[in-house]
Amino acid sequence: MKNSIKWILAAVGFMILLAGGMLVYRNLSDKYSAAEEESGTGDSRRTDSAETSTEKPKVEMRDITVVDWDGKEVQLSGLKGKPIFLNFWASKCSPCRSEMADFQKVYEIYKDKVQFVLVDAIGLLGETEEAGRSYIQEKGYTFPVYFDRDLSAVMTYGITSIPTSFFIDSEGYIVSGYRGMMDESIVTRLLNSIAEEK
Repeated sequence: MKNSIKWILAAVGFMILLAGGMLVYRNLSDKYSAAEEESGTGDSRRTDSAETSTEKPKVEMRDITVVDWDGKEVQLSGLKGKPIFLNFWASKCSPCRSEMADFQKVYEIYKDKVQFVLVDAIGLLGETEEAGRSYIQEKGYTFPVYFDRDLSAVMTYGITSIPTSFFIDSEGYIVSGYRGMMDESIVTRLLNSIAEEK
């Protein structure tokens, strides 16, 4: 009986988190869509009025606090100064797993130019920190992995599905966003849009 009550409370709590995420998502959706259009990741069918419209205001990244591999709290704002690739994922998400090998490839190329922040969304799809750590170790991935233990980062960015990624310039502005799985060519193109020229 006690276990049933716990499961019900957990389900209700998750629905509240999801509803809150939807509200944040709706507020940010237009801004992120505009950024996607500028980078070419949104719908390619653009009207003449969209092409001739005035420049839209920049979308500043929202600060989040996550936990790194060693258990230390890290703020996203503390990584500004280099472009940031921010990705939300979980080991129990099949599309997330499918893009990880390509992320490793591009990490080897861009690791000196771009901050990689791959955030494991603990609690989504039944994800646990132990499962996330085991998956990364098993595959031998070396890109930086962080943990969103209370889903506060997920809520802040209005994440309603994973994988979801954001490409942030060195000044902390979101250049583009991408919902869904990316292959090597897509992530390379979007990384090029934020990577500083050397």
